[in-house]
Amino acid sequence: MGEGRVSTFSTSRGDALFVREMEVDNPKALVIFFHSLGEHTAAPGVVECWRMLNEVGYSVIGYDMAGHGRSIRSKEDRGLIKDWKHLVSDGITFVEAIYSDSRSFALKSKQKPYFLCGLSTGGMVCIHLAQEITKQNASWLPKPCWAGFLGALLLCPVIYQKVDPGILQTTALKGLKAIGFGKSDLGPKPDPNYFPSRAIYDQVVSDPFCYFGGMLLATGTSLLKMTEVTQGMLDDISYPFALFHATDDPVTPVSGSEKMLNRSKTPPEYKKLFQYSSLFASHYMLLDSNAPKVVSDMVIWMMSRLPKGASEAKDTAKK
Repeated sequence: MGEGRVSTFSTSRGDALFVREMEVDNPKALVIFFHSLGEHTAAPGVVECWRMLNEVGYSVIGYDMAGHGRSIRSKEDRGLIKDWKHLVSDGITFVEAIYSDSRSFALKSKQKPYFLCGLSTGGMVCIHLAQEITKQNASWLPKPCWAGFLGALLLCPVIYQKVDPGILQTTALKGLKAIGFGKSDLGPKPDPNYFPSRAIYDQVVSDPFCYFGGMLLATGTSLLKMTEVTQGMLDDISYPFALFHATDDPVTPVSGSEKMLNRSKTPPEYKKLFQYSSLFASHYMLLDSNAPKVVSDMVIWMMSRLPKGASEAKDTAKK
């Protein structure tokens, strides 16, 4: 739990979010990581992924999103997402802060290009953030921090084939949220069968900084809208990306990743879907014993995106 250097950064709303960074000397690139719903930057599986990336020459940095990990104001806020747009705006503020001369974190990586990497809900955040970076790079006078973006690594991102909750259901949820039921527990809790094993499930739910209770009403309403908006923007995506997905994922079907691959405007040579059919069927791929294979594929794709002349990565991930 105590790995890496820790600090905080302030969002545009004035909230202080907890930052964790694990840097290496002379990194090939920086990986900016966005965790999944209910987890945090030192959750089981996440810190092991970061360590494997360190071993092959990549610095990693991320933060506990609002309502998660060590970024909560009170126990009642754990697992709470008040507005999905905050997830994206916080990401923008964070990237700007990393490359700001006034900030002290990521000192070894400030002059290096970067990748966005997101797991599950964090993958959906990356889809939106990368789209915003693409727009900023096309502006008349983009900030220097946007120019270093090399692509997005999306691990079982939350993309559904169809999101159509209906106007009555959506209005009802918003109404309940507006009159003070935002922190109500909608349930159900995550199914232990979604995890590689019962032992791993027990390890995760016993982590005091993880939230695996029932989904809160405000969180459900926010994510419902975010998934709807995500579905509608796939045709406009043109940035480089790689998708990593188990074919039997019981939470976010691989069909969503296939949809993004087929609908985006990104040239074929700059996008790829890595599918895992025989290794595992879990949504929580970084918790599986075959997670090093996923990290190895991440490194292979990043190497293909690095500027010419970058030193070759030594892939120490187990096959």
